[in-house]
Amino acid sequence: NYILAIGNIDLLTDWECILEQIKACELSTIDIYNYPAVSQGSGATDGIIDLYFKDPESTHGKAAIEGNTYGNGKLYADVNTKIKNVNIRALALTHMKYGKAYTNDDYTTTMRSGAENLYLNACWDISERDNLNFNLVQGFSDEKIRGYSTFSLKFVNRQRWVDTNTRY
Repeated sequence: NYILAIGNIDLLTDWECILEQIKACELSTIDIYNYPAVSQGSGATDGIIDLYFKDPESTHGKAAIEGNTYGNGKLYADVNTKIKNVNIRALALTHMKYGKAYTNDDYTTTMRSGAENLYLNACWDISERDNLNFNLVQGFSDEKIRGYSTFSLKFVNRQRWVDTNTRY
């Protein structure tokens, strides 16, 4: 029940995919807060894992794709650049999952889900003491669960969200 954050801003994306792709050499600091209701003013969680990236010396990016013949797959792309005193990082990730289960009483359940998330951060170091940090997160998820037997059940859950914040 932890929250993943980048630069003290909650990351509202697929944490597992991001943690699979980030390398330790890209990070300058990792702060872990236990019982953040006291230290960070964030209740209802066991803790916060806060990642801080190193400033890039040049523009770099990476992409990863993963899949299998059962219909499951992930796509991840990440770009980071520094132009004078502005650091820009963008992440895009998506995944598709498919599953099927059978029970002893001839009941079949299938599940299909997909999600896409976009993350954009711009950090402007105005001076040694002043900086402006802008984050934009957009996400979409679509999940469908079906059950088949003498009767059929269908559950659909779709969500879209946008979160933005600016910190000086």
